[in-house]
Amino acid sequence: MTFSLTWMLFIPTEVCAASSSLRSTAHRNQSRNLNETQPLPDWFCDFFGGMIDEERCQDSNTENNDNNSTVKCPAIFPLSNETGVFDMSNFTEKSWFVQKQQIDGFQTSVEDDFYCLVWTYTERENDNASFFDFDNYGTTGGVEGPQQEYDSGGTKWEQWCAGQDEFGGGLVRISPCLLRSFLVRTGFPQWVLAVAPDYSWAIVAGGEPDELQQTEPTPLCTTRTNVSKDVLADSSGSGLWLLTRDRMASNDTIAEMENVLLDMGVYTEKLLPVVHNGCTYKNATLRE
Repeated sequence: MTFSLTWMLFIPTEVCAASSSLRSTAHRNQSRNLNETQPLPDWFCDFFGGMIDEERCQDSNTENNDNNSTVKCPAIFPLSNETGVFDMSNFTEKSWFVQKQQIDGFQTSVEDDFYCLVWTYTERENDNASFFDFDNYGTTGGVEGPQQEYDSGGTKWEQWCAGQDEFGGGLVRISPCLLRSFLVRTGFPQWVLAVAPDYSWAIVAGGEPDELQQTEPTPLCTTRTNVSKDVLADSSGSGLWLLTRDRMASNDTIAEMENVLLDMGVYTEKLLPVVHNGCTYKNATLRE
């Protein structure tokens, strides 16, 4: 999984246009996206959360279902006190091995990036808030291939942190550790949709599954699939992961997680297997 700083230089068209309008009426009239009622892109709403106009985000979510006005995506939320108990300490206690996932904007191809994927959250000792180092390990091209470029042990921009969103519950966010002060509002979302009672498995989405994939016999939706691999911020809202504490999960466990998703109304046909057989996890941060 390769992370880039391109997103740091990327400014959405709507933001550029709005900024220009404050400086010049002429610029405002010449800009394309100055209509105040124009919906914002989903990734932008996910990335900046409550810092922007909620109505414009709601309009955007509505448009996702306009291709069939009679069929809507079901409302799906991360775990909370209302939708299910979530304990961050239990969630981060041990490493998570990715068993299946939907390709996201961080990855180049299934052939290159779907080997030995492991997530590990480690509590940071010197932070006043509850932040975690987020290590996302994987190999490229095969189980004996080189470690993927992203590594929390690298430079200050390559070090990634995780923490709970300001609303708590299973809404977790990740960002470069250098920007962790803004993490609780603007980091990339990791929605914990479900966990086993003993935290032996978990299902995580990169945001709201609001892209309609199937209408019959029941509506099924998934997270964003049309993402740019050249602009990191455009990856927000993409991805869907089946995680287990076991390095190699049983077929029954994977089927159980997929059934949970189907019951929620989440499409599972784009989930692809991750290879763990033969992995040595050399240099990986593991907590088992």
